[in-house]
Formats: sequence, structure tokens, C-alpha cells
Amino acid sequence: MKKLTLILIIVFQIVAVSCFSACGNSDNSTSETAKLQTVETYTSDVLEKYLNPMWQTNEMYDEGGVVVGETGEIRLLRKPVKNSVIVRSVHFEETYREGIDYIVDGQMIRRIATGNLPYFKYDEYYFDEPYGGAQLECDPNKAEIDYEGVKYLYYSEGSLGVKNYLMITYKTNDPYTQFIPQGDASAQNFIDKLKSEDNLTIMFYGDSITAGCCASSTSFGGYENPYLPRWCDLVCEWLTKTYKANVTCLNKAQGGWTTKQGLDNFDKGEDGKGENRVAPYVNDIDLMVIAFGANDPQLLREGYKGQITGMMDKYLAARPDGSILLVSPFVFNQQTSNWYLNQRNFEGYLEEIKAEYAENGTSDKISVAKVYSFSNGICETGKRNRDYLGNNINHPNDFGVRMYAQVVLKTLCGAEFFPISK
Repeated sequence: MKKLTLILIIVFQIVAVSCFSACGNSDNSTSETAKLQTVETYTSDVLEKYLNPMWQTNEMYDEGGVVVGETGEIRLLRKPVKNSVIVRSVHFEETYREGIDYIVDGQMIRRIATGNLPYFKYDEYYFDEPYGGAQLECDPNKAEIDYEGVKYLYYSEGSLGVKNYLMITYKTNDPYTQFIPQGDASAQNFIDKLKSEDNLTIMFYGDSITAGCCASSTSFGGYENPYLPRWCDLVCEWLTKTYKANVTCLNKAQGGWTTKQGLDNFDKGEDGKGENRVAPYVNDIDLMVIAFGANDPQLLREGYKGQITGMMDKYLAARPDGSILLVSPFVFNQQTSNWYLNQRNFEGYLEEIKAEYAENGTSDKISVAKVYSFSNGICETGKRNRDYLGNNINHPNDFGVRMYAQVVLKTLCGAEFFPISK
């Protein structure tokens, strides 16, 4: 009897362990099959993967990140599904191994000291002298190291600008709880035109961010894989594909320009030869996108508003039935103490402009894309600005380029931009 009882106990333990293992294997199997098919280079087939809103999608493709310090961390925008994380080098030449090169801890990717994950040593990121041609002074209260005196942040453009950067793909079921952009009803006139007319023209007028720095398909992005287009090109590509209209993208942005230069050169090129002038095209522009402010760290309220409205009035005088989209600059590197200053106020000024035009009966023409609010929400999750920067100051890397495109498209298209199924 005792022998029979012992046999039954052993059998029960085996069955219990088998059941527990089966349940565990079922969960692990689900996790193991959760990995996504990665992007290898940009094609039109990649458009939906890269533009599916990062605040909404369950599949995050190539989120940017950079490690500072031998065991430094990257915070992901959302918590990944177990075993779904794929970490690759910025141009996708290398894929790194969880448990050997890094560990995943909640929303954190943490570098293993003995692994091969690229990273910046502290003395490669914080310098005693200005580095790379930019006097990017560091705020000691926001640095990852303690130091005395003055330190300067790493800066570069092109391939060196994204040195040691990583692209992280993963699945997520984690809800996004920060600022989510919404559609602007004032854009409806333009969207109605897209639905009813065959040919429309959008002009993008701004500074280096709009010119394309540092999208990987541009010279400032190094002409490197995955060759992502500029954010304005992504916007036009999505609109063309979605609304079956021929959307012409005119990009007249100029790197380095201030808001004042944008106004002063609206009717002429900076070189006097008309290379960047807007006026010759203005009668054909259905949507005028104005995105200035990156190079105006000390510009005050009235100066900024006056120069933006000056451009708007010139456009509306020539095209009173046209539409305008005002785009706020995103959050630049907050570790700087001498560069990122008044730009944080510009989105509020754009909202004031829209309200003032509404009082004059033109509220149906002016929309505001709140790129600042969205990027600020990203920062509030604990994610670093450098994770979406391509030069470590103010140019977006490919992840940041997609941020701009997604916020702009959501502002224009509202619920028609990747509608949520019910």
C-alpha cells in the first residue's frame, strides 16, 4: 500500500510539473514567436510600419537609442512584450544578443559590460573643450556624471552624428499615457481638396529640420541605410497613397535660417538669385507648411509671432483659399545650458496666432502641429532627447523624422490617419 501511495505521489508530481511546464512553454512559445520581421532598408512597403503612430501601434519598429557609460541604459517608449526585442546597429549591420550584450528590464535596455553593444564612454560624450565645431555646453544638473568646471557635449553630423546609435524593434501591449496628438478640424478644407481634386501642392518652408537634416537619405544623415526620406517627403508619400491624389512636395526650407530670414526671403532667395524664394510658387500652393524656430533660441514672443504672421499674410494675400499648417519645433537636447532656450515657448505662440486669426474669421485655414508637446511627452517618460537626435543638438535621426511625420499627419488627417478599429 505504501509502495502504491509512493508511486501515485510521484506520478502526481510528474503530471503537475508537466502541466506547469506546458503552461510555461505556452507563454514562452507565444513570446518566442512575438519577434517581428525587421526592416532592412526603406521602400514604399515600409511606409506603414514606420508611420503607424508610435503612441498607438503594437509593433514598434526601429526606435532610436544610445548608451552612455559601460553599463548605461536606454529607456524604451513603451514596455516590450517578453522576448520580442530586437536590437540592431543604426544601419542594421549588426544584431545584438539579449543576455550577452544587453538585458531587458521592464522598459529599460541595459548594456552588459562584457558585451558588444556600442556605447559612448563618458569621456567620449562629455568633453573639456567644445567638440565637433559646436559649443554645446552641458548643464551639470542634467549630466550622468559629476564634474567640476565646464563640460561640452558630443556633437557631429552625418555618419558620425549617429555613432553608437541603436535601433530597437519590439512588440508592446503597453498603453501610451503621455500627450497624444489630435486631428485639427481647421485642416478639413485641405483634406476635402485631397478627396476631390487630382493634383495638389504642399510647400514646406522652414529650417534645417524641414530641409531634411539628419534623415539617413540626406547628406547630413550620411547617405546611409535605411535611406529614410525627409519627414516632409514621408508626409506627401502617405497622403498620395491614402487619398489617391497626386501630391507635389515643394521643399523650400533652408538650413541655418532663422524665423526672420524666413520672412525676409519669402519674396527672394538669400543669394538674391531666387533659389529659395517662395513667391513664384505661391499661387499654386494648396497647403503652406511653416516650420521655423530651431535657430532662434533668444527670440521673444512678439518677434516670433510677428515674423510667422508676416509669412502667413504674404501667402494668404496671394492664395486666400489656401490652408496653413504651423509646425512647432520639437524638444532639443535638454542637457545643454546655452542653446535650448526660448524654442520651448514657440508652440504656445503658434496657438496664440491661430486664436487671433480665428477672431478675424480665418480659423478654418490655420492648423498647428504640436510636435513640441508630443516630444515633451516622450521626454516625460524618461526617454533621452539624444535617442531621437541625429546630431545630439537639434536635428532628428530617423526615429525623430518619423515623429515629425506622424504628428503632422495626425494633425492633418485626424481619425483617418491609422484609424483605431473598434
